[in-house]
Amino acid sequence: MGTDVFKYPRKGTRIVHIDLDPNSLGRTYREELSIVADSGAALTMLREAAVAARVNGSRWAGWTKQVQGSVASWLQDLERVSRDPLHEGRLNPYHLMRLLNQHIGGDDLLVATPATWLPGR
Repeated sequence: MGTDVFKYPRKGTRIVHIDLDPNSLGRTYREELSIVADSGAALTMLREAAVAARVNGSRWAGWTKQVQGSVASWLQDLERVSRDPLHEGRLNPYHLMRLLNQHIGGDDLLVATPATWLPGR
């Protein structure tokens, strides 16, 4: 979903895909490595392994700064968009998530189904 309109990943990119759902692995892209796991836990473990192996991440510094800038820009846009309760006369889902985020905690679980999947739509 974070492909920037299918610009990424570029053809030939070696992909590591981490997902809790094994059925998602390999569905969209062919991966070099597929890992069934919680992404936060898996990334923490991969980082610890890279530190232990003394992997020098300086070659990715420019890319990392670019991604951080994109995420910061996206968060600013999200903040702006989520302020309005309505969008084109309908409930703004970004505003709803903003409100939910004010009330849910780290152990809470939110389950949602896209409206297009509801019966009768």
